[in-house]
Amino acid sequence: MKNLLLIFVGAFMILNASAQTQCPDFTIKTTDGVNRVLSTTLNQGKTVLLDFFFTTCGYCIQYAPIIDQFYTANGSGNGSLQVWGIDNGDSDAEVDAYKIQYAVTNPCASGSGGSGNSVTATFQSNFNWSGWPTYSLVCPNGNIYWDINYPPSATGFDSYVSNCAATVGVSNPREYQFSGIDVIAPNPATENVMVALQLADQSKVELEIVNMLGQVVKNIDLGATEAGGHVITLNLNEFSSGNYLVKMICNNKSVDGYKLNVIK
Repeated sequence: MKNLLLIFVGAFMILNASAQTQCPDFTIKTTDGVNRVLSTTLNQGKTVLLDFFFTTCGYCIQYAPIIDQFYTANGSGNGSLQVWGIDNGDSDAEVDAYKIQYAVTNPCASGSGGSGNSVTATFQSNFNWSGWPTYSLVCPNGNIYWDINYPPSATGFDSYVSNCAATVGVSNPREYQFSGIDVIAPNPATENVMVALQLADQSKVELEIVNMLGQVVKNIDLGATEAGGHVITLNLNEFSSGNYLVKMICNNKSVDGYKLNVIK
């Protein structure tokens, strides 16, 4: 069980864990000195996993390698999937020491130096709080899947990431400020993969799947496509195992690329 687990956590909590509601906005400063604003990140079409922890929490330490495995498998923050650690009660130095000792590579905000204490308090007052660690996924449209995948597995977040991709362009109230790929899920993939993309303006859109030799192995011509969010499902039966690059081309110009790992 989690540290400080509440005694009466019944069926309501189980149902509430996967319910969606709007996530409160917040700003943190991670120990690498970067200010990160949730709404700004979401408006860039990114999905954010929040990892609420503190540095002496036994289960936080136990599950840290699993969260890092998920983080690195999804591009280590270089794609549309972000992982932010939100510490409670510790200093920048203590969080950095924790990251080094337990091989945590995603950015983390300390409690005292990075606003982690106040952010944690906000979530404690808005959601059913059952202790540390708590993992929650925020979709680009601001919806949050609260307290999910516990105890965690490295692939236990994938269905939620896919659901985030499926809501893009359906219920997303945010304005699209650029054209690009929001997320590819699941990733790694075996049979099918969803590509969620957004368009700032109506454009002629193509998707190119390129292998590591730079060869185009598949081209999907979507034709004239309206501005907004769109989700494309690709069948991977004809692909062999390996790494590929999914390129988004708008009006004959490449605007984005996203790594896809296919496993057979």
